[in-house]
Amino acid sequence: MPPADEVHVWLVRLGTAPPPGKRSLVSHVALRLVLGDLTGTAPESLRFERRCGHCGGAGHGKPHLAGRPDLDFNLSHSGELALIAVTRGRRVGVDVERVRPRTD
Repeated sequence: MPPADEVHVWLVRLGTAPPPGKRSLVSHVALRLVLGDLTGTAPESLRFERRCGHCGGAGHGKPHLAGRPDLDFNLSHSGELALIAVTRGRRVGVDVERVRPRTD
């Protein structure tokens, strides 16, 4: 488990072959593996809930682990990469974006 006020980040290479839906699935599996390892819980046993940071309502907003209000995480994926950040005692967010060639 990360010490309070530290952010731990994992870069996950999703590969080039899978279509986008498969890459999304692989990135969520990686998130479960990371969170399962950190909490000592089987990845398939993890339960996620949503609670809105603005209104406090359930069922929408950023996901969090049920029963672990101290733990915050975020997942971003684009192209061949996924980025996972985990911390305790504060909120965290990450973003990864595939660089695409542009023309002027």
